[in-house]
Amino acid sequence: MTGRHKWKWGAALGTALVVAQASLLAAFAGEWKVLEGGEYWQKSYVEADGSYTSDGWQQIDGKWYHFDQDGYVDVGMRTFDGKEYILMKSGAMEVSRDYGIGYVDENGVWNIQPKDPITNKNIFAECCRSWGIDIETVISGCLETDEITYSCSTGKFPKDSEGNYVYRVAVYGIQEAILDQLDNDGVAVNMTCRYDYDEAAGSFTITISRSELDYGD
Repeated sequence: MTGRHKWKWGAALGTALVVAQASLLAAFAGEWKVLEGGEYWQKSYVEADGSYTSDGWQQIDGKWYHFDQDGYVDVGMRTFDGKEYILMKSGAMEVSRDYGIGYVDENGVWNIQPKDPITNKNIFAECCRSWGIDIETVISGCLETDEITYSCSTGKFPKDSEGNYVYRVAVYGIQEAILDQLDNDGVAVNMTCRYDYDEAAGSFTITISRSELDYGD
């Protein structure tokens, strides 16, 4: 047998070993299982031995996911150990993305942008305008009454890296824009926001309630 033939045989054997190892890994890999008839988020990652993560984090194919106490993947903006995260519709944790009013860092933690102390610029109001929100109407309504309801299209709303709208980011933008204006006016308030959206219709509605703080004499 020539040296060349030996090389070919060795290469073929190496390829066969790689394929065998890949098949072995696949055999022991877990898989996503969706609850029949459930919501899109009611899916668990089940290992080959039947075990699954609940009430904690797990890295799957290089991405981080958080699972609730029932083992279903968490989605939306969620807070764990005092830190807020954006968990996309797939459940994967968003990382390293700028949303204008705030950003997600390389560890997936959500951070609100600090106010520019030099320009005193209300970046929150600017972002709201770019998202198609008439923030001037919202702010004036909050100044005039204790509760207002505002509706708009979601067509320009911020999206995550999977292309899904992140409604809570828009809500944060509205809240911060209002608070920034009230702060400039020297008004201290308690404020709560309730919101709803219709993905099919592309509409968003927010109800804002506020009450001025009374510090007494």
